[in-house]
Amino acid sequence: NNIYVAGHSNVGSGTTYFDVLIMKYAPTGGAPTNSTTQDAGFSGLDTPHAMALDASGNIFVGGQAFNAPVHEEDYVTMKFNNNCVHQWTQTYSGDAEALDRINAIAVDQVSGNVFVTGRSKSLASSEDYYTIAYDNNGAELWNDRYTSSGVGFDEATDIQLSGTGFVYLTGYSYEAGTNNDYTTLKYDVAGNLIWDTRFDGPSGL
Repeated sequence: NNIYVAGHSNVGSGTTYFDVLIMKYAPTGGAPTNSTTQDAGFSGLDTPHAMALDASGNIFVGGQAFNAPVHEEDYVTMKFNNNCVHQWTQTYSGDAEALDRINAIAVDQVSGNVFVTGRSKSLASSEDYYTIAYDNNGAELWNDRYTSSGVGFDEATDIQLSGTGFVYLTGYSYEAGTNNDYTTLKYDVAGNLIWDTRFDGPSGL
């Protein structure tokens, strides 16, 4: 199987600064068989934090793009074909216009839909889980913001899909009295929250 690597690369001053870098290697290694750099559109610091492939070998990355001085860090999701040719980019900024970061991405191998999650800053509820579903062409299907009680720090760190369309997230949430707890969510295929559950360790910290 081929090997895929994502990161960022400094493309030089006076251009688009740090862009997303995608490289594809043959199983035997050696030089990349394909590679590309792609700006998120803001000519800032673009950093991928997660990667997934669909059944056709298309490459999806999610991370953050620095959109100064307007939004600071924004969600960024990109699709590349199997030869590392850019197909589309989608970005998202919370209403606090800062600290939005994708930590995890998953692709439904049947429908081709793409799911990203991480943290997004809101004026009303501070940092929250924020999840977006896209179809394979980059059209948004649904989104949801999840916050624990109070104005605490909530951050999703992983996402998994079931074979029947359910979406599972996990991460951590701050709760007064128990500090950071495991917090796990389940959504249906339409983005409706089915349940959420928390786990606080024995120390209560």
